[in-house]
Amino acid sequence: MSNKTNNTNAVKPKDGRESRTGSLLSLVPPKSANVDENTTRAQEITMNIKVTSGKNIRGSKGEHVNSMIRVQWSDFDFKDSSIVNDSAFPDYNLSDEHSFPLDDAFIDLFANSSVTVSLYESLPKDKSLLLGTAELSLFNAFLKGNNEAVVCKQSIPFIYTNPKLLGDVQPEIDVEITISKPIIPLSDQALGSFVTLRFEDLFPIPEEWTLKEPNEKDLNSSKTDYHSTERFVCIQH
Repeated sequence: MSNKTNNTNAVKPKDGRESRTGSLLSLVPPKSANVDENTTRAQEITMNIKVTSGKNIRGSKGEHVNSMIRVQWSDFDFKDSSIVNDSAFPDYNLSDEHSFPLDDAFIDLFANSSVTVSLYESLPKDKSLLLGTAELSLFNAFLKGNNEAVVCKQSIPFIYTNPKLLGDVQPEIDVEITISKPIIPLSDQALGSFVTLRFEDLFPIPEEWTLKEPNEKDLNSSKTDYHSTERFVCIQH
């Protein structure tokens, strides 16, 4: 079985998710002839995402599952693993590396986005089925509290789209994220403040957001849910 780390040859999931083509360019400033190459490198940061072992993976045939994973940070290009056949404890051994300019735009994106691991079952005739997803918050790993962490190792649970496949087990995936330097140096942290903004409610509701009539099968369908959203902000004094 060929390795499917090349996006062109990767198995295309049924959910039809696509990454934003060329989105890496949005964080790369234009080159200037006056900027020293060593200075540019010093202002960059490299992030490596390594996904290794799965645990208690289940598919349509129980623990005898052919599976693969897709790793994506924010909405940048994803990377697929090769298919691991007939294993409930697969070793995907997938690594993905990105380099970015270490500026305010990167820190904002880093703090408010997650690494997503999507688990797929490989089916006959080159088809696939999304089994579940797992997410890891980079804010919690590297920025929560004053720290200068550069490595995060965690086993994160998969949330299955069909929990009936699980029985009494919890599928997990081992993820290791390494960054080449602290996102915010301790010297800067000592001079700044960390603020988390949480929106709990919205009032009054705009007139444009008209409520629909409930249908007979779902009497709650006329209700609108406002999910609480957190936003991390770093303010330097």
